[in-house]
Amino acid sequence: MNGFTASISLVAFPIPLGDGTSGIILVDRANKSARIIAEQGYTHWSPRFSRDGERIVFARGRSKDDGQELLSCIVATWHCATMLRTHNSLNSPVDVGNGDVMFASSPAIVTHNNAVRYVRNDLYIVKKGTPPKQLTKLALYQLGSISLSGDKIFFEADGRRNIRTGNCLDPDRCTGREDNSYIFALDFDPGTQTIVNSPEMLTPPFIIAGLSVRPQISTDGSLIAFKHTNKAGGRWSYDILVATLDGVKKGGYRVKGTELSPGAFVGESLLFNELYGDHYRIACIDDFMTCSEITVMHSPEYLKTIERIALTIDPVAPSL
Repeated sequence: MNGFTASISLVAFPIPLGDGTSGIILVDRANKSARIIAEQGYTHWSPRFSRDGERIVFARGRSKDDGQELLSCIVATWHCATMLRTHNSLNSPVDVGNGDVMFASSPAIVTHNNAVRYVRNDLYIVKKGTPPKQLTKLALYQLGSISLSGDKIFFEADGRRNIRTGNCLDPDRCTGREDNSYIFALDFDPGTQTIVNSPEMLTPPFIIAGLSVRPQISTDGSLIAFKHTNKAGGRWSYDILVATLDGVKKGGYRVKGTELSPGAFVGESLLFNELYGDHYRIACIDDFMTCSEITVMHSPEYLKTIERIALTIDPVAPSL
């Protein structure tokens, strides 16, 4: 249920199509019509609209041997630039303006038993036609859910060094029941596209009782939406909370279906995607602004009837 994104006119999210293929479904918010980005044998993930809704970025790949691609597409024409090709991991791309894309990536690390792990994640930025630039040297186990507003980058991360997720100071003695937040922030200079005043130790900007993950910052940078659980019961249930950047709660939504996506801000609206037994329900959190609901069936028979979007892809791309 990750990868939900929205613009003024569209919502989009990854969807399994069977036969080793997953695509990205796009639904018109006005007339509820749907189209799909898909290519046989490809997996597509992490779609994200630009703030103005004119572009959408996403990652795709066929297998680890073939590597992965980062695409940036103009929604009006579906002409796409291949921003990057890599055999490294590729997660959470986000358009930072002018078509430049920030993303998380790790090189492949081969363990003593020949298992491959992607556990040295950092932030990168890439301009069309130029090699990517590394922004951080954090080497995190996990890094994703990147969200930008002005001079702030929010993201989800985990690691065992240079990072603290809660009030337990010794990771070897933590019980797992402590209050934790895997949400972090860095200062970003959009002009020079550099991280400013990078701390030696990452600490959450706030900790709310329970566990907080998957941040998304509002368009004006005043609010943050994130998935949250109070850790009750054997199977944790994640809701959406909305708070100020220092952790003062302003609203939220309690899950009613099987699972919730992270929230997606569009202007003053906050949309979400909720999975039920035979459909997805897309709606707004009423604490901020109402919007018409969208229902998307997810049966294989229905998905086969949806029109495929024909992409025109510029194949030239730098590598990482």
